Amino acid sequence: MKKYLNQLDSLGEISFGRNNKADMKRRNAMWLLRFFPDEYTIGLIKSIIKEKEKGEVLQLPPWGDDQVKISRGQRGYVFKAFTELPIWNEKVDWRAFDMEAFMEALKTINQFWSKSQERDEERQKYQNAVEWMEGRSLLKKAPEIPDADEAFEDDENSNSALPVLTTDPRWEQLNNLLCNELAVQNCWTEDEVVEYGLSDRTIRSFSSLKNKWDKILADERQKQTDENEISVKLKKALDKFQAEHSDAMGSAALFQALCKPENIFIWEQRNAKKKNSSENILQDSAKYNYYKQRITELGEPIRLTPADARLSRRTNNLLAISNGKEFGHKGENIFIAKLAVKQNGKWQIERISINYSAPRLRRDGLKNTDSESFYLPPILQALFPETKFKQKFKSAVSLMPDWDKSGNLRLLLNFPAKISVDEIHKNFDMRFCGKNEFYYANDANCSLLWPDYKYNKMPTWYES
Repeated sequence: MKKYLNQLDSLGEISFGRNNKADMKRRNAMWLLRFFPDEYTIGLIKSIIKEKEKGEVLQLPPWGDDQVKISRGQRGYVFKAFTELPIWNEKVDWRAFDMEAFMEALKTINQFWSKSQERDEERQKYQNAVEWMEGRSLLKKAPEIPDADEAFEDDENSNSALPVLTTDPRWEQLNNLLCNELAVQNCWTEDEVVEYGLSDRTIRSFSSLKNKWDKILADERQKQTDENEISVKLKKALDKFQAEHSDAMGSAALFQALCKPENIFIWEQRNAKKKNSSENILQDSAKYNYYKQRITELGEPIRLTPADARLSRRTNNLLAISNGKEFGHKGENIFIAKLAVKQNGKWQIERISINYSAPRLRRDGLKNTDSESFYLPPILQALFPETKFKQKFKSAVSLMPDWDKSGNLRLLLNFPAKISVDEIHKNFDMRFCGKNEFYYANDANCSLLWPDYKYNKMPTWYES
């Protein structure tokens, strides 16, 4: 390998595109073969790429041939180019525009596909949780707890593993309470008996109420008070709590039912905890209902809404669609572009000269009269006011529609300029040495320190 290392300087400057999906050994061998073709590099690539065994037949997919080829059919194409639509004045050859339009169309399809994939993955998480809580999961350990979208903000057991509910007698009693005693039947349900809904809103503030109930229950159990008398005292505590928290309390009907002697064990604190048992059966049951609701919601079809032309504007890269040496930045404030102009109801290609002022580019030092630019972030300009470096103004130009306060359409030019970070590092290596560069106290107090600043405590500007 030393022979190849000694020849690297003769290649000059070369760049390799990133390809994280490719096999590293195969990729490196291919580059060696490209720049240093000899018997060794040929043998190296042969040893990495395995030849097909004799008699091995290429298996066609179940549809019989390449999908793109099949989709072309007798037409010979999948669909016509955008410039071949009847809205154009005549047949034009504008491949760069067709490619940009095609990629923009693919973005929508890709967004739909990626969103569908995200929903399927999220739905599977909720499905795994429900199956585990119902005791019918095939997983060896409890699955990851799905995100509850901050629905259970007062969750005291958010870090606990998912419990199994079906084997818990408290869950059976709770379901009996919701499906029978508290079941709803009225005009809103069309006289159908509906299970009383258990959600985060239904049990809101119950953890605070339960703390009061636990104290009462512990004192009365120590006194061996009758269960009916305990129920009366729990009801009094509930009435007082409801008067103090009328705007922040959940279902009064549910809390009153939980005061009854036969329902106390549903929420009563237990000393002995079984494996995979719930520490808070009410909250875990509400989560179970929420998970099932999310499974239903995520199983519904996705509604694809096209981007709003005003609220979600699309910008067109003029450099990408105006390929050719005659296009691009010309002179001080001139940009030559190829655009589609509508005349007599038809679109046709025109070579357009765009004059712009761009005062912000000058203000920020991105564009000067000599086509060279000097730019530093404001914080570095303050540290190094005398230091300058120049770089050519190379920026894409995007045409962006905009509407003023009166609703009138206007066209703006965007210059997504890229700043050479490597150039900044090279000119200010003292600032990027990695030692004592930042002072960090917390998320609110983080500062870039002055050169050669040494500190042993909080900087003076924080003390003031």
